[in-house]
Amino acid sequence: MYIRDEQPLRTRPEVTSIYLYKPLKGLDRGIFHFRLLELLPSPDFWGPIQVRLHQVPFHHCQDYEAISYCWGDSTDTWPIYLDNQVMPIRINLAQALRRYRFQSGSRFIWADAICIDQSNLLERSYHVAMMGEIYQRSQCTLIWLGPGTPNTVRGLEFVWDLMNARNSLGDNEPAATIQSSSTSEKTKYNLDDSNPRLHAYRAPQLNPCFRRVWVIQEVALASKASITLGPCTVDWDDYCTARVLASKMRVQGSGGDESGTVVDELSQAKVLVSQRSYATHRLLPLLLHYRQFEATDARDKIFALRGLFPSSKYADILSPNYDVATSLLYEKAARCILAQDRTLDILGVPRSDPSNKINTPDGN
Repeated sequence: MYIRDEQPLRTRPEVTSIYLYKPLKGLDRGIFHFRLLELLPSPDFWGPIQVRLHQVPFHHCQDYEAISYCWGDSTDTWPIYLDNQVMPIRINLAQALRRYRFQSGSRFIWADAICIDQSNLLERSYHVAMMGEIYQRSQCTLIWLGPGTPNTVRGLEFVWDLMNARNSLGDNEPAATIQSSSTSEKTKYNLDDSNPRLHAYRAPQLNPCFRRVWVIQEVALASKASITLGPCTVDWDDYCTARVLASKMRVQGSGGDESGTVVDELSQAKVLVSQRSYATHRLLPLLLHYRQFEATDARDKIFALRGLFPSSKYADILSPNYDVATSLLYEKAARCILAQDRTLDILGVPRSDPSNKINTPDGN
């Protein structure tokens, strides 16, 4: 059942003290500690979000999951509560926490907007350098597409129909049979025009979360990933498998348009990481390949791909540092490319189309 997320959470008006971050341990000694969010349970879907923050050594921490999401509008916030203190967070993350919390039992989550003191540039840079490892070490990357609408949620639910069809067809079903599926066969598997989910299938692919440059390594380096849109959750591998089947069966909305291409790029990045073939890639093609993805801060066009860099040498040279000007960072990247390629190919790279914005509205 679709439950509208727009209804505000209940609050604790008696709590007025604003939460202040405590400095992370070990930053001055190069020992990486980070914060984990303990999302406390609530049997009430609309109840206040109550959490605890724990500082733990990264290499000796308990199991956790990491959220991948769009930050959203900085002026639209909801409060969460840490003991008797309050922290305002952006509404999209608050909606995600509401969906992800359990009715009983705590859930340990890493979410950058809460677990990093965003006002501390040193801490922020330190975490960004570790971002790939944070997502790689997590049990699952939770891709949050937002509360959605009845239509977009139906679009994601159509993945269930496609997977049911695949399971019914069996792994040995000849590809030719799938590709030439008749109208009656599509009706049999609930894949014809009478299924309202089919008409909404393309909608989730247009979600801005899939255009964030950060989502590339968040998905590619994840040991496991899932997609949640409102009340609907599907496994990332099932989502990609369903896309392949939809294309073979010529399901409406499964064509190779721009929205689907972005999702396919994420899927391919995950395959490259699993095969470790990304390590043989040159830096210039890597940066060019993902230039269509968006970032609020132009420096993140480089920092966000650090986990996929072809050599630790370049990862060190281009280590995240938000005190460094964008122009200087791009100059350093160009020098790395020249040193690696030993050609002037970089001079032939066309400028980006001015109509393609680098930035997305207040996202990370």
